[in-house]
Amino acid sequence: MTPDELDAIEARANAATPGPWSAVRGGLDGRGPYHVSAGPFRTLATVNMHGDNPEADARLMAAAPDLLDALTAIMSNQLSGNVDLDAERFRMARAAISKAKGNLSETGSSQQPPL
Repeated sequence: MTPDELDAIEARANAATPGPWSAVRGGLDGRGPYHVSAGPFRTLATVNMHGDNPEADARLMAAAPDLLDALTAIMSNQLSGNVDLDAERFRMARAAISKAKGNLSETGSSQQPPL
């Protein structure tokens, strides 16, 4: 990957709806479809309930910006000639993976999962 390709990826990511994104269960009774949300009344996507695991699908979609941030930070570091993965980039990657898996105890968040 070249620096220009990385810049193009970051530009596309910056054009997306700002986060944080979260996976939430809809419906007045909390039994409706899952949504990816960027805040109250800011639904970005509704997850089809006919998939194998709509909750996991919603969590993975909600973690996408964090995963991309971590990966672009790692790639930027590599492209600058630094082959070591520093503690901050490692923390970003670990937190993003944990968010995608729904394990908030490893993300550094004190909030309970919204699902």
